[in-house]
Amino acid sequence: MGFEKKTGKFLVFNDLITGYEFIDQTLVRKLPWEINTQSSADNSSTVKEFSPAKFSFSKVDPFTLILKWEKFENMNNLNVKAEISLDKNDSFSYWNISVNGFDNAIISNVVFPQN
Repeated sequence: MGFEKKTGKFLVFNDLITGYEFIDQTLVRKLPWEINTQSSADNSSTVKEFSPAKFSFSKVDPFTLILKWEKFENMNNLNVKAEISLDKNDSFSYWNISVNGFDNAIISNVVFPQN
């Protein structure tokens, strides 16, 4: 897995043994998640564009990766944290995400991982 250092955009997902690239490079120039907000006036849903100023990651153990996005333009309290875990015994991965500090808006849904 490879991420853009500044923003955390998901760039690379390669098989280390075969070199096979699992991601179409034309599609990955964006964040791996999407937040849709809901307007209370007309009940419509819109996709909000985000640009984080800070991205960090840590590897808690050999099977768990934590990704964090912080310091968003015009939304200083917003932070997004994703956890990706591999099953120790089977060929499964588990993807979880949390969004905090999303003030003055109603979140209709969060898409993660994003296609």
